[in-house]
Amino acid sequence: MLKHRRFDGMKITRKLGNIFSSLLLIVLFISVMSINDLAVAESEMDISLQIREYTTSTAPMNHTGLIDMMMAYDSESDMTLIFGGIDYENPSKIVDQTWAYDLNSDSYLNMSPDQSPSPRAAGGMVYDSQNDRSILFGGLLSLTTQMASDQTWLYDYNTNNWTNESPTFAPSPRFAMYLTYDSESDRVILFGGVSLNPVSIVHNDTWAYDLDSNTWEEMNPSSAPDARYGAMTSYDVENDRVILFGGNPSATTTTSTFSDSWAYDYNTDRWVELSPIIHPSSRYAGMMTYDNESNKTVLFGGYPSASSKDNTWLFDYGYNNWTQANPNPHPNGRFRQAAVYDSESDSIIMFGGMTGDWFSEQVIQTDTTWVYDTDSDTWAQIGSVPVLTTTTTTAPAVPTAAMVAVVIITGLILAVIIIVLVVKGVVFPKVEI
Repeated sequence: MLKHRRFDGMKITRKLGNIFSSLLLIVLFISVMSINDLAVAESEMDISLQIREYTTSTAPMNHTGLIDMMMAYDSESDMTLIFGGIDYENPSKIVDQTWAYDLNSDSYLNMSPDQSPSPRAAGGMVYDSQNDRSILFGGLLSLTTQMASDQTWLYDYNTNNWTNESPTFAPSPRFAMYLTYDSESDRVILFGGVSLNPVSIVHNDTWAYDLDSNTWEEMNPSSAPDARYGAMTSYDVENDRVILFGGNPSATTTTSTFSDSWAYDYNTDRWVELSPIIHPSSRYAGMMTYDNESNKTVLFGGYPSASSKDNTWLFDYGYNNWTQANPNPHPNGRFRQAAVYDSESDSIIMFGGMTGDWFSEQVIQTDTTWVYDTDSDTWAQIGSVPVLTTTTTTAPAVPTAAMVAVVIITGLILAVIIIVLVVKGVVFPKVEI
């Protein structure tokens, strides 16, 4: 005979209470673990937010370009390196940033090394391909005191590290000179430059730097170009010669700039004036670099004239011949810019400088990047400028303490509601069997 059994709500309630207590302990345990995880996650998030992403941008920089920056092409990393320079706009100041430019992605990266040279401009910088280091010497340290540097610094792109080499003997402090790297002899060649403090001196000395021994050697050629600064130099790989053009002999005027061409052979310690029949007009502070593929030295811009120069010239050492190219379009005239030869793309990269007439104060500082192809005689303006942006990477969502508390309270409320409904017989109605 079947007996009728009524639904015992209290017994079920006790069982549910036991279950609820167990669930509550589990919820509290998970909550504590969640809070611990939250602390770790927030810590990790703080670290991740310190990582900056550098992106290509066509937006203007926080300034409008640079002049007198130092530039070298790191062939091992296929990166163009830029250091220092003068931000001429509002107000003028010398900077100490290290930038790396990737032509393939058209992007500038602010490297932000832990240590770097102090702010400086118009020094010399080249890349030593045998040691995979960029070498920087000299530079103007102050626009007010006009003090110059005699320091020698090395930069390693792979470790993003600058080191002050502090050789025991070095050229005197100076700026507005160019360095060239003689890859055949593994020497950095320096000629000329200017010092303004404590006295004005325009130099005509020749120096060679050996990175392996960290030594500067003053050369003793029997003849040399007249003292000058702002002379444009490059190294002709095919003929193993340093080529020099132009320059300014006076620290106070630009009315007597040079238009002569010289070649220097480190092996014989000999300067030779080339005296080509056709050559560019007199100028200084333009850019000159050597194109390894075409075996031509390329010159662009410079000063002085009614306005800065906008013509492109090619020099063939073998024929001792300058030829004026006719690219169209081409950059507007400029001076105090910087340029390098990118061997990976067989292109010349030129950045920054100043356009207009310096002495009429009708000058504009530029932030444009141009690329020149010697074979096709074409200039092309690239869209990117150095811009540091914050990260655009979306970080994974991390729960906050408030979010965890809401989850716990919501769970407790739902549990109480379920128990009440059970007792009232809403969830489990009273049945008889």
